[in-house]
Amino acid sequence: MTISRLRDVIYEMIFSWNKKREIKIDNELLNLQENIASKIYDTALSLERKGLLILLRAPTGAGKSETILSPFLWQWFRKDFFSPRVYVVEPVHALLRQFRDRIQSYVDGLKLKLPVGEDHGEVIKDTFLYTSTITLTTIDAYIYGYVAKRAKVWRTRGDAVTGRYTMPAGLITSSLSIFDEAHLIQDEMFLGPRLLSRILCYLVSSGAIIIISSATLPTYLEKLLIDKCSGDFEKLIFNYKGMRRKIDVSIDSGSILKKIEHDISCEENNLIIVNTIGRAQKIYQVIKNKCRNNQVYLLHSLMRREDKEKVIDVLKQYKDSCKKDAKITVVGTQTLEVGLDYDFDTVYTELAPVDSILQRIGRVGRRGRDGKAILYLELENNAPYYEKLIEKTRNLINQLDTSSIDLSDNITLTSLVDQVYNEIIINELSDIGNRLYAKFLEYVKELHLLAYPPDKDFTFRPSFYITLSLIKSSGARADKNELRVRDEDMINGSIKYSIPYIFQTYYYDRLIALLKMAFNKDAIYIVKEYDPKKREFILTKVDTSLIKDDELERYIKGNIEERKTFVILMDHIKDLYDSSLGIRIDELDKIERVSKKIISKERKSKKGK
Repeated sequence: MTISRLRDVIYEMIFSWNKKREIKIDNELLNLQENIASKIYDTALSLERKGLLILLRAPTGAGKSETILSPFLWQWFRKDFFSPRVYVVEPVHALLRQFRDRIQSYVDGLKLKLPVGEDHGEVIKDTFLYTSTITLTTIDAYIYGYVAKRAKVWRTRGDAVTGRYTMPAGLITSSLSIFDEAHLIQDEMFLGPRLLSRILCYLVSSGAIIIISSATLPTYLEKLLIDKCSGDFEKLIFNYKGMRRKIDVSIDSGSILKKIEHDISCEENNLIIVNTIGRAQKIYQVIKNKCRNNQVYLLHSLMRREDKEKVIDVLKQYKDSCKKDAKITVVGTQTLEVGLDYDFDTVYTELAPVDSILQRIGRVGRRGRDGKAILYLELENNAPYYEKLIEKTRNLINQLDTSSIDLSDNITLTSLVDQVYNEIIINELSDIGNRLYAKFLEYVKELHLLAYPPDKDFTFRPSFYITLSLIKSSGARADKNELRVRDEDMINGSIKYSIPYIFQTYYYDRLIALLKMAFNKDAIYIVKEYDPKKREFILTKVDTSLIKDDELERYIKGNIEERKTFVILMDHIKDLYDSSLGIRIDELDKIERVSKKIISKERKSKKGK
């Protein structure tokens, strides 16, 4: 195909990504995509040392990806450039792999020889946001890179720390940055949106070109981005509809855990999304038993990267081969709200904040197919969400005529989100996170050009994570009293165990239970140093004989506070980890309950004395 118009670029992008599917081009939508992409390109090209902030609100399945990327790719055909590189910034890791495949298909389809790279915590070969024309990254890596908080460091012999800071602020300012699915930065302390809006204001005021794309961008976030920014820069705001997507919605007052076995049809492609990993694992086992002749998969954050990617690869094969009658059921948590490019017939979900519910419903009824959603209102508890968000969403649903919802109607969807995320609830969330936000402001005030970053900490998210790596004994090489493991094996076995500040005690205790069990089974190592020449991690074994029973928990907590990476030999904890289930929450809860009983008895015994 000869590329002579921006429209041709968009057309080829659509066909490149869908080449194994039967698709019909919606010319009305294509015209709209071309008009918006042309406006972005022309405005960006006409800037004279000014920044540009673009807000694009469009429903899922409306071709946002082609609309926001085509202006950048069009430069290579027009030979008139506004940006030498682009950063595609995703809020969660789950989106990165699919979007990388998608962008690669665009580049290959257009016969452009442009490198597509990744830079985030789970990539094996770092690009440092420097080395590719198109770089996919997480919002955390982007933000920490901008404020010079990312450092590639490793320990060497003698326990010395070496490495280098990654400081791509100048590159970011001179490049196009696309923030995809921006509404997903929301958190229980309204911390992420505030930090992001402040940094984006700094960037556009310095001449950066920023595109923010979302299906359900709340008005409060739009207002925050526009009203808080000062300086001389251009703004573009687009709202458009996609193809009509009307989803039949049924409301059930009961519990998904109690009713799913009866309600689900094994003859359909099903998606089941719940709020906690424990419930997801229970439901997976129930459905696996009921739909024995079908494919049933589980996806959540406490699975090794390698095991998650095996499931994603299987789903990709089914998608590419267009098996509409595959009869697949996928069970999982919030991980499945985005990034799963598969055509499901029915989604079953429990109650969550309204923006999450809309994301979940958006997983069905794609590409012109019919879709159904069943929403269960009874919850065992509100975790991991703020209680008032759940209650406001419950009240909203009870007041609505929810027999169906049109996912192409942006005005209605935004109104629904705004009714929950109003000024009162935003202020409440902000009050919870004000201390963390103040730490960020203090950090930025001390950040200066051509100087080392401040010796202070701040966090983009209201949580912290500990890296676990579950490896097979066969993947480790003994070297005297140490083990050596290839960095690729470490990353494939990695699990990022997140501990949110609001529910810190529960998640912390669960991690302690896992690590105690690994210590007791003599299966745990701690990363001592990294050998960059051999690309190997050197692990040291913890000699548990030197640690008294009553000191073990204190020792583990000390290593957690230092953000050490714990390496666990999988062969020794078969009862705690399963490749299809991930870390078994039911077993951890048993350990924790037994531990608490022992502590309680010891306390009573001491009192008796």
